[in-house]
Amino acid sequence: MLDREGYLVQHQENLVQLSLVTDGSCPHAAGHLDGLYQLSSLEAIEWEGIQHSTEIGLLQKCIRRNQRRLRTLSIGFSASAGRPDFSRQVLGLQGSTLATTTRVVGPATTFLPSLTCLSLSKAYLQKGPQPSALSTFAGLRSLKLRDCVNCCEFLEALSRVQNKLQLQLFELCCDNLALDPNKASLGPVVAFLLSLQDLQHLYLKLSDFAHTHQIEAVIRHHSRTLETFVYHEKQLAPIDNERLWWGTRDFCPSWIFDKAELRHLNRLSALALCTNTSSVVSYLRERMVQ
Repeated sequence: MLDREGYLVQHQENLVQLSLVTDGSCPHAAGHLDGLYQLSSLEAIEWEGIQHSTEIGLLQKCIRRNQRRLRTLSIGFSASAGRPDFSRQVLGLQGSTLATTTRVVGPATTFLPSLTCLSLSKAYLQKGPQPSALSTFAGLRSLKLRDCVNCCEFLEALSRVQNKLQLQLFELCCDNLALDPNKASLGPVVAFLLSLQDLQHLYLKLSDFAHTHQIEAVIRHHSRTLETFVYHEKQLAPIDNERLWWGTRDFCPSWIFDKAELRHLNRLSALALCTNTSSVVSYLRERMVQ
């Protein structure tokens, strides 16, 4: 992808996939990438380590130039990037708020109409997204959100659209410690997952959420189709006996095995849980008996 001087190799008319990893600590970061937006046949863009505003601007130009073809978009911002607004800064869509949304605009006006796989890490998602932003998600089959701001509120907006998403894979990594404890709730995530049909792969990494037993309803809802289930939960716990210091610790809620929800996952071929070995062995024995 890069020549010996660090510039994008020109005349790559047939290039369909772009994969980049940039190092924000490099003194030449964001340089020598002007050739990005000249690529016009891309079907996949994967870029990790984005930090500088110059990189975000080049990414936006590249996305817009290839917006009719793009099928896969994977964007990972570094922690120092400030969690850029996905709709406005990355996609270049105008407008920032919408109180309620009940429909997704038709295919003729959809931005990124071919997009089926989207992965975002450390991005900012609008609480009340415009229809133009929601339409970007309309054709997705795979959605991964990792440490994104307002992800719960954004998912709640997606759950209200008239044309429901047809996701096959969903991944969410969300830390409730960074949210307002009086407002944050797992309810929007559950509502979104219950709005889906025929989900095959579910990955959840949740930190310090209360009432996680609500996930039981999600397991029941997708019991006929779920093939892969990965669940990792952390809770705030005291580090010392006097409870002066607190930190997050791996936590396995009792509902995972006390309830019989996992036994209904007849198509399950892969299971990953943060729990003790005896619980896993007991579960596997019950599966073998069935």
